[in-house]
Amino acid sequence: MSPCINLVGTKFISVFGHYYALKMPIIFKGVNMVAKVNMVAKYPRGLETELKILKQFALNKEVYQYNLNKKVGASYRTVLRTLHSLEKMGYLEIIRKEASEKKGKERNVWGITRKGLLNLLWFDKECWKQMGFIAAVHQDKFLIFKKWEFFEKENLVPTIMRSLEITLGSVARSQLSLQRFYFSRIEYTEEEWQELVDSMTLGCYALRGLKWYKRKGMRALFEEYLKILKACKKDEELRNFVVSTLNLFKRIAEEGLTFIEQAYKLFASL
Repeated sequence: MSPCINLVGTKFISVFGHYYALKMPIIFKGVNMVAKVNMVAKYPRGLETELKILKQFALNKEVYQYNLNKKVGASYRTVLRTLHSLEKMGYLEIIRKEASEKKGKERNVWGITRKGLLNLLWFDKECWKQMGFIAAVHQDKFLIFKKWEFFEKENLVPTIMRSLEITLGSVARSQLSLQRFYFSRIEYTEEEWQELVDSMTLGCYALRGLKWYKRKGMRALFEEYLKILKACKKDEELRNFVVSTLNLFKRIAEEGLTFIEQAYKLFASL
């Protein structure tokens, strides 16, 4: 297989648990897949409501259930059904419950999960225009968001955004379901999502795949990662995260060698 294959055509994609016909230029680059998604027609009503709801959560730390229908322009019943559907898929969660002013049922206060935020950013590119604001609101979710001002001072925001887009394209494989290509969903915990996205976006995986990234076609991308990593050395928290990730890669490699040594011994004993 060629290292770079372009497949353009109308396929079916699974988004928020539903299937929609999309026109998808897909580019396979080694182990990464960068997928740009363009709707053939306007969003189906259900998907449009889901995106509107998730966008409210992207722009707000927490959202009250009782007045959300007015913000997204849908009935309260539709919003309630969609909220619980998105909760079931791990995109939203109830942060807490508050006593209502009328002393009736408790009011649910909702928040978006890392998984939900990543899915929204991958599917709705309009959100990227407000990335600085989103990063400020959700700086507790990802280290790259927490350090957004630092990257602004280093003039690296465009580089970080390109890296994040590549990261989302890579992890999007677990969300795709095409007619003849099925990529199984990978379920990560919230902490695993944070570690995966931060380590990939900051360039840790580029260091892990040093030989692959040094190939001619990947040198420009590798240089981008090196700019990010060089800046990370100036910030203690970022530096410690990169070192910690590299130590993790080292432990994984050492465990792999241990298994190989055991395999040699087993083969010799047969």
